[in-house]
Parts: sequence; structure tokens; C-alpha cells
Amino acid sequence: MSKCKIGEIEVPYVYAADVSRTEFAHIQYTAGGVRRKDIAALPKRIWEIKTRPLLNSEVEDITDYLDSIYWTTFDFWLEEFGEHTVKAQIDAEKFSETNTPIGRNGIWDIWARELSFRVYEV
Repeated sequence: MSKCKIGEIEVPYVYAADVSRTEFAHIQYTAGGVRRKDIAALPKRIWEIKTRPLLNSEVEDITDYLDSIYWTTFDFWLEEFGEHTVKAQIDAEKFSETNTPIGRNGIWDIWARELSFRVYEV
């Protein structure tokens, strides 16, 4: 399982970290049929992160941190980055929680949740 951090908060049990890119360009075709692209900036990455069920306390650590920074820019880290981080943001409307009761290490948590969220490189 991939390791992930939002700021200094570790996001455990990440099983998917799919990456895509978004371009900052105006693309059109000329009258002669040639494709033209005016690039304004380099593409930025977007990660779709999904977790296995997390204990309620683990979810609250993540959401409390995001609330404390008003869901603005933070240092984002994935294990594949090595020592480096990237500046990123999460939109609250792209952060979803699915209630999945679990038992872990002798603890039964009826409020455990699976997370799915989108991280945008800024």
C-alpha cells in the first residue's frame, strides 16, 4: 500500500493513487486543419486517492488538519516522491467519506470510513 501525507498528517491504508494531468493551453484547429496549441503553463498533476477503511480518529485527524488550514495549500507527499513534496490543495467537494464499520486490533469502530479525494498540484 502506498504511503501518503497531507501536511504532516499521514494518510494510512492508501490503495490507489491514480495520477492524471491537466493542461493550461488553448487548443484549436486552423482553417487548413492544422492543430494549434498555445501553452500558458506546464501541465499540473491531479491525484485520485482512495483508502481502505480508516478508524474514525484517523479520519478526524485528516479533516481537522484540512479545516485548520481552511482547505488551502499544503505540502503533499507520496512514497514515490522520495524526500520531495509538492504544494497541493484538496477541494472539500471532492472529498468523500463512505461509512464502513470495521474491527482492527481488537477495536470495533462503527464510524470507520473509506476516503476518496482528489489532490490538485498548485
